[in-house]
Amino acid sequence: MAARTLFVFFVVAMFSLGLASPGFSEGMVEDVKGTVTKIEGGKVSIKHSMGEKTVAPMNPEALTDTKVGDQVSVKDGKLIKEGGAGPSAPPRAPGY
Repeated sequence: MAARTLFVFFVVAMFSLGLASPGFSEGMVEDVKGTVTKIEGGKVSIKHSMGEKTVAPMNPEALTDTKVGDQVSVKDGKLIKEGGAGPSAPPRAPGY
């Protein structure tokens, strides 16, 4: 009987933790991709497919060349400006 009680306790505990896990991850930075709607202080608001999310990127220096309307993504807490010719773009060939 003790083994069965312990088993039931374990199943109920795992079920409860499974339901609570989205709440635990709330404070963690999630990946977001969308359009910048507001930049205020060290935070940026991004409109994405599920609504709007305000994040404080781990690389605040990226906010210096980001403006409202830019397409950005936040991956692993780092703000990345999407599109455009960045430092990884090859230089133009002469004559073009």
